[in-house]
Amino acid sequence: HLVDWLGTGLSSRPRFRCRDVRETEAFFVEALEKWRAKMGIDTMILCGHSLGGYLSFAYAEKYPERVERLILSSPAGVPDNAVNRERIRRRLPAWTRPVVLLVEHLWTNGVTPFDFVRWMGPLGERLPAA
Repeated sequence: HLVDWLGTGLSSRPRFRCRDVRETEAFFVEALEKWRAKMGIDTMILCGHSLGGYLSFAYAEKYPERVERLILSSPAGVPDNAVNRERIRRRLPAWTRPVVLLVEHLWTNGVTPFDFVRWMGPLGERLPAA
């Protein structure tokens, strides 16, 4: 199975009222656990990318008996190597460097691609499905 986390991709958009990291982790971890139980899956190979990697790890911490293997692909919350990042940046064509710096600045300040979709209002709701 391939599933989107609640509120992303083609998943439902339940009301989100979490106030801190602990509540947010529990919101997503328990949603995955309810889905697993409803699907009748005893154990699973769980693979998560970016924020999904972070949340998959949180799920595996809470429900280790349900995770046969855990695969993390560029998990959020894992520090990167600034030296490697700079080396990659130098290889980019010169015209792309300002764009990369802008995106890094926005990301560092908490702006994500989903923010742009949300800012587009009703039109943004149709973009992920387009």
